[in-house]
Amino acid sequence: MNFDSMNNGNKKSCIIVYGKNGEVYANLLVGLIDEFEEYECTIWSEEKFKQNQDQLSSSNKVIFIGNTKVSQKFIPNLRIKYSKFGMNYGWLGHKCVIYTSHIPIKKDELNAFLDYCKKVSEDIKNISESFSSVKAKALFALPQIINPFIPLLGTIAISFFQSQKKRKAIIEQQYNVVVRNFFINGLKDFMED
Repeated sequence: MNFDSMNNGNKKSCIIVYGKNGEVYANLLVGLIDEFEEYECTIWSEEKFKQNQDQLSSSNKVIFIGNTKVSQKFIPNLRIKYSKFGMNYGWLGHKCVIYTSHIPIKKDELNAFLDYCKKVSEDIKNISESFSSVKAKALFALPQIINPFIPLLGTIAISFFQSQKKRKAIIEQQYNVVVRNFFINGLKDFMED
């Protein structure tokens, strides 16, 4: 496989690498890119990236999604371009990482995060209105997060289960927001850098 020939005509290309739970967000980013931009993307699992890493040149653009073993090697050296409520992305050279660093669980921070998600959702809605295709509008639709403050149900087991569900919902929302934010505010800069 010749990775240096991935540049097709005038379209710039990149490889999007996802970890264990990141495939849905890699697909989201590819869907956004395919619909709106003049870039081509290939999605690889972290395992496929490891198998082919030696054949990649330093000029290949790679976007990692999530805290994977490979992406963690790049995070300390990144120039962070966005960092809010534990959602981050940045790049150094041709390697970009989109990841979360912590989950907002303190009530004040979580409420601020939820308010931020509402604001982002409105901004995204305004952006999506400018596109005519149904697919475009669907890709921009930010899933609503349920309010994670559910009244205590009395048992430790139920409480633990609920807190795990809340944690998962918050992480999912973080990735939904940060991937869309990267597409809107960071992708072009990264691809042109």
